[in-house]
Amino acid sequence: MAADEPASNGNTPASEDRQTRIEYWGPAIAVSLAMFIAVIDSTLMNVAIPAIVEDLDTTVTTVQGAIAFYSLVMAALILPGGKLPTIYGIRRLMTVTLIVYAVGTLLAAISTNAAMLYIGWALIEGAAAAVLIPLTFTVLMFSYEGRDRAKALGLLAGVNAAGAAVGPILGGALTTYASWRWGFGLEALVVVVTLFFVRYVRPGRLTETRGTLDIGGTLLSIAGATTLVTGFLLGGKYGWLLARQPFFVGDIHFNPVGTSPAIWFIGLGLVAFAAFIQYEARVERAGGSPLVPSDMLTNSHFTSGVLTFSVRSIVMAGFIFVVPVYLQSGIGYTAFEAGVAMLPFSVATLLVSLFTTDWHKYVSQKMLVQGGIILMGVGLLLLYEQTSLSTSQSRLVRTSAC
Repeated sequence: MAADEPASNGNTPASEDRQTRIEYWGPAIAVSLAMFIAVIDSTLMNVAIPAIVEDLDTTVTTVQGAIAFYSLVMAALILPGGKLPTIYGIRRLMTVTLIVYAVGTLLAAISTNAAMLYIGWALIEGAAAAVLIPLTFTVLMFSYEGRDRAKALGLLAGVNAAGAAVGPILGGALTTYASWRWGFGLEALVVVVTLFFVRYVRPGRLTETRGTLDIGGTLLSIAGATTLVTGFLLGGKYGWLLARQPFFVGDIHFNPVGTSPAIWFIGLGLVAFAAFIQYEARVERAGGSPLVPSDMLTNSHFTSGVLTFSVRSIVMAGFIFVVPVYLQSGIGYTAFEAGVAMLPFSVATLLVSLFTTDWHKYVSQKMLVQGGIILMGVGLLLLYEQTSLSTSQSRLVRTSAC
């Protein structure tokens, strides 16, 4: 090397530009990986249910209870979780949440009984996911504007769909050829990778002035979400209006005038949410910091969107729980074969999400949503006719793609 030639330190313009791009898009990569973990988690759990039942010497009902408890924790904490970025720094909040999530998934991976699974997966993971899911969108809104925000949201949607496509196959393969525990361990590994990119998230809060947690609104939202979700969970077993079977709380029989407990829990949930709306409006009028701004709660577009998304989520959650269990326990598929049978559903989800991003330019968003709901309904009706113990794999695969 010539005496006057500077030593290379690797900081060439190309490497600096590449590093700058990584730093700029780091937040988008971090939230996409976080969403990927959440999607993979649900598909891994559902494909592995029969293996978990056998390994932990428990019942499908018990594992179903863990899934229901996970839903309850998520529903109860997601509104307070969405408020936290106004109180704590976003980077610190995301780091702590991911670490808590990893603790939960590792505890689930080493579970020796159903109680450990409930604590690790349903309670700890569920609480972390309730903060993490709204936080992903907050990070994107906080980090990008204009076209870059649209690109970041597109990346998030693509990774979300990819997780739905990969999850059943990956979960089925791990469960069949290794152990369902490896799936949860893999999630912890992805958390480590995600934490590398979280360092590129800006450290500030979502708002300039530090928010405060609305305790009254939090308690009302938890009460409303918990009772409402409990009502929906009880409806399938005990009936929606009239009781199919007795319902006991300890030794107390609860079926007033022959009605199902589901209708009472749903009613209590709606009353609690009505009280929540009134309370939030009063907090806002007093100059406080409500959990949810009242203009959002009275916005018909927002409320109809939330309702539509909720119904869609309930239907899809039921689908991805029932079908893998039916395929393995009813027809005798391995977990991997069940994952393969679910692949058309996953691939259809991925392809449609990728190729319909610009359709809103030509078709109204309302029509797109209505069309999606109609297709989902047609698919469920077709699936209803196919779910018998004599159903061939090819017929079920064709139907699941709807």
